[in-house]
Amino acid sequence: MGSTHIHGHTLDLVITRQSDQIVRSTPRIDHYFPDHASVLCHLHSIKPSFTTRTLSFRKLKSVNVETLNDDLAKSDLCKNPPDDLDELVVSYNRTLTAVLDKHAPVKTRTIVVRPRVPWYTAVMKLDMLKESVGKLREDGGCRNLFPTWSPPKSSAMLLTI
Repeated sequence: MGSTHIHGHTLDLVITRQSDQIVRSTPRIDHYFPDHASVLCHLHSIKPSFTTRTLSFRKLKSVNVETLNDDLAKSDLCKNPPDDLDELVVSYNRTLTAVLDKHAPVKTRTIVVRPRVPWYTAVMKLDMLKESVGKLREDGGCRNLFPTWSPPKSSAMLLTI
């Protein structure tokens, strides 16, 4: 290909790894605007398909402990427990599953699993969030939206309100 500038310099490049095979056609010089040309080429741009995963969970924090205890106390497991160990284990599992299903039924959610990019770290995410909050505070609004910050205790971000 030749130079991309009217004075013979090369300013625009298409740089790829040969193993990627992303370039579908040979790059070519297009129109000059105002003093250097744009480089055009066709690329293979296949969007990767994301996988999905189904999660099962129970909302245990919303369980009323008193009614759960009442239901357990009224169960056959507590009123008339089996004498045989194997039957006791079966009764235990059956009773707890039934009571949990009543008070905290299993819910499922399907999520899209996206690949993690190695350059976007939790520290960068925290810095971006701090910057956004700082801008909110500079604007004079939402002063009490995020009053204090706590340092992360793990790789997850923690925010104290």
